[in-house]
Amino acid sequence: MANELDIFDLSVEDVKTEVKVAGDGQQLYKTDPKTGKDSIYRSVIRFIPNLGNPKQSVIKKFTYWLVNNDDKGFYADCPSSIGEKSIIGDTYWKLAKSNSAFDKKQSERLSRKEYYFSYIYVVKDTQNPELNNTVQIFRYPKAIKKIIDAQLSPDAADIEAGVEPTNIFDFFNGKDFALKVVLKGGYWNYDECKFIDKVGPITVDGVKMENSADSRKVLLGLYEGVKSLDENAYKPWSDTQRDRVMAYLSDLTGTVNVNPGKAINEVTTVAPPKSKPIVVDEPVVTNNADESTGGEESIEDWLKEFDK
Repeated sequence: MANELDIFDLSVEDVKTEVKVAGDGQQLYKTDPKTGKDSIYRSVIRFIPNLGNPKQSVIKKFTYWLVNNDDKGFYADCPSSIGEKSIIGDTYWKLAKSNSAFDKKQSERLSRKEYYFSYIYVVKDTQNPELNNTVQIFRYPKAIKKIIDAQLSPDAADIEAGVEPTNIFDFFNGKDFALKVVLKGGYWNYDECKFIDKVGPITVDGVKMENSADSRKVLLGLYEGVKSLDENAYKPWSDTQRDRVMAYLSDLTGTVNVNPGKAINEVTTVAPPKSKPIVVDEPVVTNNADESTGGEESIEDWLKEFDK
């Protein structure tokens, strides 16, 4: 674990310069607008630092939701998350650039999505009050990441107007975030989400925290029993997952044997490869979809979470 003092002394530069790539999400904070009044999910949350590594409080990944002909899908992280060549991405472009209308249609089944993960503290959630005063892992779309970036790195116009960079992960000088997820046209919309204007300390169970030994003890205690944010880190494909991906691509392209070549061997080894720098604002390749969450929530509902 990182030095505990680091979590209380994290600069704006620390947060905005290091973004860790991610893998499977766990213990995720769900914000389904259908559970809220007037199809709006409202809550007040606070972004907080990664206890294990405060300098990597934002985790990023690209992932694919691959649906078979029998409507059964599976989740596959994209190797491009760590700057590596992706056999899935290569197959997408081959199909998308084909002169065949059928191939172009098939390419739509290779949908890559961009996700971000951070720890949050739930200040107030009327839809799920049992989550109040707890730490959750929040998976959020690029729309919210842009709002975060605007706080960490204001543009020239905002700076000229007097706006100063704010480390929104700071316990004592951060900002609460008003989360408002609206159901528009059947899809989840984040346009009305925003940080409050005033900088101030985090409020835990109704008590404003101070930069003191007692408050630090309380804040560290919030993380007890919470899964490591780093468990979301990108993981290379296992042999089983690699075989599943290759079988899917074989079926998609109509080939009996897809020769993965050197690229697939390099990105699907069990040992984690060395990460390469990632451009945070890298554009999403193509149509976006998400994984099924099981239970009462259907895949159609879950797919809508990050669509605009």
